[in-house]
Amino acid sequence: MRILITPTGYVHESGDVPVEGKSYFLEDATSGSLAQSKAWHALLQEYWRSGQHSYDAHSFSDFRDLVKRDLGAGFEAYVYADKNGLHKVKKPRRGT
Repeated sequence: MRILITPTGYVHESGDVPVEGKSYFLEDATSGSLAQSKAWHALLQEYWRSGQHSYDAHSFSDFRDLVKRDLGAGFEAYVYADKNGLHKVKKPRRGT
């Protein structure tokens, strides 16, 4: 089901109609759902456990980041070094 929350209530957009008296978990439809995330991580975990990959990763976290990078899913952070040491950055600098 997909609904749009409005100041006066909601608008039913697709799927089953919400039932009065029933509880629902609400997720933002503009991003991936929790179910998609769980499925992704379950598949990725099985791939990691199988050992049938060519990634040079030393942990599941490293492996996950490498796969996301290669699939175009973006990144969570990157690391760079300068004269002040190592820096972990959460998003790229724009305009440079």
